[in-house]
Amino acid sequence: MHLLLMRKCHNVINFAIGKWNPSVESLDDLFCAAFLYIEQVLQSSIEAQVNGIVVVADFKNYGLIHVRNTSPFRLRQMSRFLQVCIIHS
Repeated sequence: MHLLLMRKCHNVINFAIGKWNPSVESLDDLFCAAFLYIEQVLQSSIEAQVNGIVVVADFKNYGLIHVRNTSPFRLRQMSRFLQVCIIHS
């Protein structure tokens, strides 16, 4: 089902979370940059507004250094924010 959805939608955004360097940018910085990028894609493309977008989080190379700089509570907050502000807007 997911592959079918991705084939129909030309707006697939792949976030390589494992490339995040927590010593350079915080989780909040990463989230803000991702949100701004998604907003820019939605504003600049009529196709994205009509068909929507697919966001893929690639956790390849995600390691202990990343886990130490995240918390389940913060990840849940970000997930809820995306669901409320992007999906329902």
